[in-house]
Amino acid sequence: ILSTDPYTKDDLLQIIQVRCEEEGVEIDEEAIDALTAIAEETSLRYALQLITTSNVVSQKRKSAKVEIQDVSKVLKLFADVHTSEQTLIDFDKDFVLDSNDYGIDQQEDDEQGIDKERRQQGIRDKEDEIEQENSKKDGKKMDVD
Repeated sequence: ILSTDPYTKDDLLQIIQVRCEEEGVEIDEEAIDALTAIAEETSLRYALQLITTSNVVSQKRKSAKVEIQDVSKVLKLFADVHTSEQTLIDFDKDFVLDSNDYGIDQQEDDEQGIDKERRQQGIRDKEDEIEQENSKKDGKKMDVD
């Protein structure tokens, strides 16, 4: 078992600087500090992805260097995974489609003889069947209720 420690702020800063060098991105200190703060608050992966998009924005401005305004602009365009998830939770009725959006409702399902509980039981039965087959392949015996 390997134990790992979370990255420190200095670690994050160094990783971001190395990534900028590897991608050939010129970036000012204020923008690097902003990306480091973003990495601390959200994730390093998200902060690293912002480097390339910030560079594209800076090139559109005809700037030779990524500045804080470029990072700020891409922050407004691209959300991190946790923000996206929370937005979907908060506005699920507005964004996520369910069967009623297509004119399908429970009454139609019932008329077709489709019972939700039977569907769910069928799925559970199929999962159990697959699990048993996999256990047999592995030479394991499985207790089934």
